[in-house]
Amino acid sequence: YRNLTQNYRRTLLSGIGVAVGCTLAIINIGFVKGRQDLYIRSVAEVGSGHLRVSPQGWFESHEQKLRLPASEDVISTIQSQPEVSAAVPRVRAQALISMGTRMVGTEIVGVDPTVEPRVCRFVRQVTKGRYLVLSDKKALVIGLETAHKLQVDVNDSVVVTSVDESGSMKSDMFHIVGVVATGSRLFDSSICQTLISDVQELTGK
Repeated sequence: YRNLTQNYRRTLLSGIGVAVGCTLAIINIGFVKGRQDLYIRSVAEVGSGHLRVSPQGWFESHEQKLRLPASEDVISTIQSQPEVSAAVPRVRAQALISMGTRMVGTEIVGVDPTVEPRVCRFVRQVTKGRYLVLSDKKALVIGLETAHKLQVDVNDSVVVTSVDESGSMKSDMFHIVGVVATGSRLFDSSICQTLISDVQELTGK
């Protein structure tokens, strides 16, 4: 108490310094934790999900021939858990999208359009056009960045090329039904969705 009262100016400045330091530390901690939470939510809600079940060896080799055995049973088992709000099937394949002389390499993702909107936020807010429906045939929803690179828009047709099970290249014509803009060029360049059956037909798997 004697030290605090000997010099009121020093005590006041010290108190202000401690208060400012603690305030900045609290703000910084809140900012870091908030940014981490926002990043996790943004990754989960744009399609990656909180949990991904993949075939054994997928993350080591990224081999396109790998498929999850009895995937319907796996999805049913996951969906039956009370903590799980939604489980969706996806089929992925590396592909090349071309329009004239313009080409973009991407990962084309086959989805079930009846359940995909439950886990993927951008699906519920397509910027241009619409999202996929079960009656579609050879339809694509792509990101804005991909659309800019190809110089295409809704209702345009593009050629999608992939490698089938025998290692041969196979191409087919797809029409764009929707364009998505998330605000992130990275995410917009990775969005390329169609029906599961179309990816299976293109790749023969």
